[in-house]
Amino acid sequence: METEKADAASVAWNLVTTHVMLAFAPGNELEFFIRKHSPQLSSSGKKSFAGVVRNLGRIRRDGFAENRNPELASLAVPILAPKSFLLGAVGAYVPSFRFDKEKRRKLLLDLSRAARKISGALRT
Repeated sequence: METEKADAASVAWNLVTTHVMLAFAPGNELEFFIRKHSPQLSSSGKKSFAGVVRNLGRIRRDGFAENRNPELASLAVPILAPKSFLLGAVGAYVPSFRFDKEKRRKLLLDLSRAARKISGALRT
């Protein structure tokens, strides 16, 4: 059971939607999650807490997270309430061979529109 929890945390850590949610999380929640679940902060010391926070700051500044590998490209944006309070995140995963600059631009625009629509629906 403990291994399943560790595996789930590791999988969650690698999702762009998780990165967006962490980038917009309050500081105390962010620190708790990173210290408890981040495989990148293992004893090998590959990344420091400050380095992870810097990367999440970039995501917050840019307003989205992105990941690409030879097989898959992924994008995620936050679903925000007023005053940038995080409600959640919405993302999409696309085969890399179908993902070019124009499709990236359109997908990011469509995800942002969807996030605003979801935010509005949750406030009513």
